[in-house]
Amino acid sequence: MRDLTRDAGVNLAAVNYHFGSKGKLVDEVFRQQLDILYQSRVELLDQLIHDKPSDSHRLDDLLEAFMRPALMFSSHQDQIHSDFVKLLARAFSERSDYLRQFLSERYGEINSRFFQLIDSHLQHLPEAVRHQRIGFMVGALTYTMADFSHSDLPVEDCLQQLIRFTAAGLIAPHL
Repeated sequence: MRDLTRDAGVNLAAVNYHFGSKGKLVDEVFRQQLDILYQSRVELLDQLIHDKPSDSHRLDDLLEAFMRPALMFSSHQDQIHSDFVKLLARAFSERSDYLRQFLSERYGEINSRFFQLIDSHLQHLPEAVRHQRIGFMVGALTYTMADFSHSDLPVEDCLQQLIRFTAAGLIAPHL
C-alpha cells in the first residue's frame, strides 16, 4: 500500500479514509474496470436473446457475446488497461479465492446466464466435463486477453480464431 500511495502521490491515510481497507480499494479497482466489460456482455446477450428465440442460439453467437467485450477491453493500448489485464490474468492463474468470490458476488448472475446457455449445447457430455470445459473456455479467454498486446492479429481475427478453437473444444466428444 505504501508503494501504491507513493506512486499515486496520495496519502496512505486518505486511501484508508476513502476505502476503509486495502481489500476495498482492490474491489473498487476491479469494479471500475469489470463493470464496463460486463455491461457490454449484458448488452450483447440481451440483443442476441431479443433477436432469436432461446432454443436457436448458436454456440458461436454465445461465445462471441461473451468474448468480444473482453478482447475489446484488452485491445486498448493504454497502461491502465494493460496493467489491469495482467493483474486479472495473474489473479486467475493463481486461483485467487478473493477474486473468485468478488466475481461471483458481483457478476455471478451474468456469468450464470451465459454458462447456462453455453451448457445447453453440451448436453452430450457428463455434467462434470461440461463444467470443466467451461473453465477451459474462461482460461483460454483470460490467457488471450493477457497476451493480446503481443498479438499481430487484428481483434476481429483473434476473436474468430478464439471462438472456433473454443467451440471445437467445448463440443468435442467425451473420451
